[in-house]
Amino acid sequence: MTFADWLIDLVDHEPTWWRIGFLLCRPDASPVSEADLEWAATVRGATLKAGAGCEVIHLCAGGDITPLPLDDLPTKVFGS
Repeated sequence: MTFADWLIDLVDHEPTWWRIGFLLCRPDASPVSEADLEWAATVRGATLKAGAGCEVIHLCAGGDITPLPLDDLPTKVFGS
């Protein structure tokens, strides 16, 4: 099962009714990295593939929460 398939199952096969938000977490307090942005782009891509909307993804790193605006995400995603 892919992440997109799991999301469709999670939202009871009605993804167009949903807007999903994500909080990506890691223990290190370093600034937002390219890998963080690639993870966010991958999660957003899977959400769109599932047919659901995607809210701004946030990163929690070292106790700080930072929004990762969708316009700032790279086009490169993991697994592509």
